Amino acid sequence: MYYNYIMLLATLAVFFIPFFIIVKNVRTHKTRAKWISGIIYGIVAVLLVITVISDDVMNYTDANIGLGLLFILVWNLTVVAFVVAVAFFIRKRTQSHL
Repeated sequence: MYYNYIMLLATLAVFFIPFFIIVKNVRTHKTRAKWISGIIYGIVAVLLVITVISDDVMNYTDANIGLGLLFILVWNLTVVAFVVAVAFFIRKRTQSHL
């Protein structure tokens, strides 16, 4: 019964980590990048929360393909965000050594 909520919290926590790394590694004068990453996280998180809650309220008897596709989309976005975060981290490390 609570499996969807546990998956939701785990997904949002893991999904937040790369956005936090991106925000911490973007230069302070580039606030537009911080706002854009925050808006992207917020939109996807709200969509995921609404879908999980509606799936729980409606109590579907069969599989909810929309919920599964949304989780796949979020995990794919997480991978992309991690790659970008690692690129920012490496770029910051190499510039600080120069």
